[in-house]
Amino acid sequence: MNLRQKIENNPTIWLLTMLLAGFLAGFSAYKTIIEVSGRVTVAQADYDRMRETAARLLDLETQIAGLKAKEGATPSGHSLYISSKVTEGVPENFVSEVRLDERFYLSVKWLGLSAKGYYEQKWQIWGVDGLVAEQWHPFVPKADGEHWIWAYFTLHSGELAAGKYRIRIFLNDARFEDRELVVLDN
Repeated sequence: MNLRQKIENNPTIWLLTMLLAGFLAGFSAYKTIIEVSGRVTVAQADYDRMRETAARLLDLETQIAGLKAKEGATPSGHSLYISSKVTEGVPENFVSEVRLDERFYLSVKWLGLSAKGYYEQKWQIWGVDGLVAEQWHPFVPKADGEHWIWAYFTLHSGELAAGKYRIRIFLNDARFEDRELVVLDN
């Protein structure tokens, strides 16, 4: 009597073999359906954390909408500075041109802002092919009057070439500055 005949003649072994085969087939079908439908399985702790984050996101969006409703008054003036270093939010030195692969800062000194208002500043750098880099920052000034805000950029030589670019500064979606930026090779 060979192994096959022993298994077929023993109902217990045959039943356990069929159960194992059925389980493996079902598990394979489940895995295939998950992959084909583009779904992923997630640990319960990760799922709970994502649900909590999503619930907080709705609260944050409501708070931001409330702040945006209190949009700040248009400033009375501003100054844009390009520098290679910023200390406590204020530029230390000023440069007229920047180099590829070196960090530089765009600092804006806003005048006449309201401490009760919400502002959203956006910095953009444009090249001949369009938008090259962008950063934005929402803020509420601590006091009426002047307020410094800055962002840093690094233009990479592997992606961009030396030449003339444009800096555009927006506050609450209104353009306040459009200036040329000269970028040199490193």
